[in-house]
Amino acid sequence: MPSQPHEADRALPPPSGRPLPVDLAPPSLPDLTVAPGPSPWATEEPDPSSVDAAAPTEPAQGARPDALVPTGSVGVRAAAMRRRGPLGFWFRQPRWAKIAGAAAVVFAVAATVSVAKRDPQPVASRAAATSASPTIARDATSVVVLPTSIAATTVVPATTAQATTTPAITAAATTSPATTAPATTAPPTTAAPPAPPAATDVLATIGVAAERTAGYTTNLFPTDPAVSAQGCDVQQQVLKRDSRAPVQLEPGSDCAVAAGEWFSALDGLTTGDPATLTLSRTVSLREAWKSGAWSWTTGQRAAFAGDLTDARTARVVTVAVARTKADRDPTSWLPDGGARCSYVADWLAVKARWGLSMDSAEAGRLGVVVRDECPGLTVAPWAAPPPAPDVGPDPVPTTVPYYLDCADAKRRGVTSIPRGAPGYRPALDGNGNGIACE
Repeated sequence: MPSQPHEADRALPPPSGRPLPVDLAPPSLPDLTVAPGPSPWATEEPDPSSVDAAAPTEPAQGARPDALVPTGSVGVRAAAMRRRGPLGFWFRQPRWAKIAGAAAVVFAVAATVSVAKRDPQPVASRAAATSASPTIARDATSVVVLPTSIAATTVVPATTAQATTTPAITAAATTSPATTAPATTAPPTTAAPPAPPAATDVLATIGVAAERTAGYTTNLFPTDPAVSAQGCDVQQQVLKRDSRAPVQLEPGSDCAVAAGEWFSALDGLTTGDPATLTLSRTVSLREAWKSGAWSWTTGQRAAFAGDLTDARTARVVTVAVARTKADRDPTSWLPDGGARCSYVADWLAVKARWGLSMDSAEAGRLGVVVRDECPGLTVAPWAAPPPAPDVGPDPVPTTVPYYLDCADAKRRGVTSIPRGAPGYRPALDGNGNGIACE
């Protein structure tokens, strides 16, 4: 649409062919006169050389009477710029406004390009959401930010027919590919094994009680359930387990051990001859009975007698040291040398694992050894005892008769009591011939 006449042009009086008064002339264009000129809608510009700079010209036939033509070549160029369609508004602005507007355009374009290079999606999103301050004119390929004062009257031509409609900006086209950090799998953490308890702490957990000696027999600790599928007894299985070298079996046998290499921990000897070794339990069956096994079931006693899950319960030692140790507890026997502390630790572990008690003399002796001879001694942790095997119902206990004297025995109908028979006591055998109350 053609530009409208400037408000200053409409304010001037009709041309009279006479020079305008000085007070009506524009301050930036002095010495203006009313002269004929081409229509503002004409496509051809006037030739500056054809205008007399000294005298004003009369309006031509059909010319706009309100056109102002400044005198001189400067005035001609100014008049030409005023008639340049929509951009005439720009050229009619004061110089400071032109400089500020140009600077704003340059700054806005530079900022838009910089932001678009870094993150194109936010620029498009903000451009679509912003309507108050700078107006955004977009075509199919570019985004231009214009000052509000210019955008209000400026029409930006579309480069293509489709450019008049702002193209939709899809996330797929503007969103940068997501950067996924490589998955890092932390190495599996293995919990550190618990520190072994101190021997003094283990000793403090073991109960102190009087021993019960009556009623013990080896038959109360059956070992048949511990026999392996091949028919090997407990000692043969321990020989296979503790040999430092591959064992050699007797020809035609799966259990009889002919050779190997064993270390006897109680006396520090090493041997390859199984005939010089025998099975030795750290806590003997008799000691276990006196320390609480008398209250166990037969199945529990069988599990203790055949325990192969913890080497501290039973091991092979030389026959000589096994005879010396026998059924004694630490009150009356301890190994010599460096084997003493390890033996004490094994003793404490077996008693604590199986819930056996100590008498006061035994607990006192072990306390002194741990404190004075084995300071800082620790006991390796232990597992729960093996389950009790099914050995059938417990045998009915038999009552052992007790006779105050031979007169009491005779009153009960007993005329003689041979050695080994129930009720025999050396006190009833006056002559010591092996037959009491004869």
